[in-house]
Parts: sequence; C-alpha cells; structure tokens
Amino acid sequence: MERAAIFLDFANLEQGFRKLGTQIDYLGLRDYLAEGRLLVETFGYLPISPYNPDRKKNFADFLWDNGFFVRSKVGKPRPNHKWKCNFDVEMAVDILHCAHHARMDIIVIGSGDGDMLPICEEVRRSGVRCEIAATPESASEDLLRAASDYIDLGTIIRAQREELNQNGSEDANRNVPER
Repeated sequence: MERAAIFLDFANLEQGFRKLGTQIDYLGLRDYLAEGRLLVETFGYLPISPYNPDRKKNFADFLWDNGFFVRSKVGKPRPNHKWKCNFDVEMAVDILHCAHHARMDIIVIGSGDGDMLPICEEVRRSGVRCEIAATPESASEDLLRAASDYIDLGTIIRAQREELNQNGSEDANRNVPER
C-alpha cells in the first residue's frame, strides 16, 4: 500500500468552498483523500485572526483530537480590520521533509495556491507523486499542470449535491465527498 501524507491549507480550501456555498467537513475530506492509501500524517495549517485569537481554539482542539498535526499562527493586521496569514514556508518545509525523509509515495496538497508550484515540482523531481486537491475557483492553472494529478473538489461537491437533489434528500448541502 502506498504511503501518503496530506497537507491542508485551511484558508485556501475554505475560500474555494465558500464560493460553492458550502463548508468543509475536514474529517470527511481527510478520509476521502486517504482512501486506498496508508495515511501516515495529515497536516493542517490554521490561520488565527489577530482580532479574535481565541475564536478557533475549539476547532484546533477538535483537529488535534482527530489525529491532525495542526500548525497555527496569528495573522498580521492590515487596514480596515483585515488580516493576512501565510503558511507557504511552513507547508514547504513539512512537505519536503515528508517527501525526502519520511519516504512518502504520495503527497496530497489541499491547496490551489500558486505559491505551491516550486514545492510540487520538487516533490515530483524527487520521485514522489504530488496530487493537488482544490476547487477550480481557488486553484492556480500552473500548479494543476505541474501536479501528478488533480482532485477537483468542486466537481465532486457539485455532483454529490445534484445526486442528493435528484434523490429528494434533505441533505443536499452535505459537504463530504464520497469516492
């Protein structure tokens, strides 16, 4: 069985899912991306608002309790009560460590951020499969071309929603992809 590690950029994924009008079930997403593989680790990168740093504490605890390795940090304030939090370096270090030292067969990057392009290319150069899981609305075309495979979460969610609507299910806004 192939060894896999998953890296989820919560801000990027949430942006894409917000455009689809749904939220993410991170446990369901992790299980979907790991299906048929030996999941070694799931990393989650959680941005924290500088204006309300305690808001996501329960969510971070939930992730830790469910086996995620959580990296969080407080973002930098910007004008008009906005803020920015960037995890590119942390993700790059973790991904390259797993690819080179932990001997993964597959790296799944849950982000469409174009800044992941050099990381994706390096992972593939080292002989490790690099898959990108994102929605088309939040994915860089260059990153998708560079990846070994693209898992289009938007298409999966739309197809699932359509199937549930056709079956008359009251759960048509469910957000867990199924394989």
